[in-house]
Amino acid sequence: PPPLFSFAPTYAANGLTPLGYPLVNAAPPAPACWLLWRLAHRVTADAATAAIAALLFAVHPVHVEAVAGVVGRAEVLSSVFLMLGLLTVLTPGAPPSLARTAASWPLFALALLAKETAICYPAVVLALWLATLRERTPPLHWWLVRAAALVVPAALYLGLRYVALDGTLIRGSPAAEQMNPFAAAVGFERVLGVFTALGHYARLIVVPRVLSFDYGLAVIDARRGFELMTAVGLIAAAAWIVGLAQVRSISPPRRLIGALSLALLASYVLISNSVLLIGVGVAERLMYWPSAIALLIAAVLARGFWTHAATTASPGADRRPLLRVLGV
Repeated sequence: PPPLFSFAPTYAANGLTPLGYPLVNAAPPAPACWLLWRLAHRVTADAATAAIAALLFAVHPVHVEAVAGVVGRAEVLSSVFLMLGLLTVLTPGAPPSLARTAASWPLFALALLAKETAICYPAVVLALWLATLRERTPPLHWWLVRAAALVVPAALYLGLRYVALDGTLIRGSPAAEQMNPFAAAVGFERVLGVFTALGHYARLIVVPRVLSFDYGLAVIDARRGFELMTAVGLIAAAAWIVGLAQVRSISPPRRLIGALSLALLASYVLISNSVLLIGVGVAERLMYWPSAIALLIAAVLARGFWTHAATTASPGADRRPLLRVLGV
């Protein structure tokens, strides 16, 4: 409903002239960048890391489809509501109250109504609590109570979705092979397809040199089996596992990487074509919200590298001018 209702004023003023719709689409990314700065600062307590993350998010090419394509408004609006909800519920350095959790319910509901992938919100909140609770970890019952409170809007949303889809939570018609090439995969091809999709998304985040609005059979053919993007996906999965393993680290920076890796996993799993087949195999617009977490991880790593390499006690101290150039 939020994206659809947002089209109404544009239609009233602009009719079906195409130009007005992407012009309106260009407005929400500005507050999204500012909200990511606030969120990154809240999570990392470091203004430089937050600035790096927000700047990367502002200019990253993977967001082109979400802004230039009218349908991408759903991703952008959902991400804005998600970040507003996270900022409501995350308290710097202190356990969040149940009152703050309840205050985030309307924002979580709006994010879900904008795009169903926002169902990741409770898991992202729990992961980011791990990152912000830098002192003593609360007991299990603390987590269970707050997890139950977080999923209240999701339960209401799933009830509405069940009614709207005539008695089911997932659309009954299977994905078309022309839209989702993994629909034709069987057996081991299906497993390889999960890593192939991850490879495409990893490539888009790290080396977004070539963009496309259509990752159909011309780009991805599950029947080809193992290919370059599958190998890239396996490497990305290995790096992800290393990141997830840091959750239990006693080092705060490593634990932060682990918590963010967990938040990224929660944000990505529904578009990964691993749990269920969605309408498309790969779509750049779907990475709008997951890229925020991925770029925050990149900012944390970049800041950590700079801190280590440019300190006066480091052998790299004499290379600080070069490091500054590389940083820019």
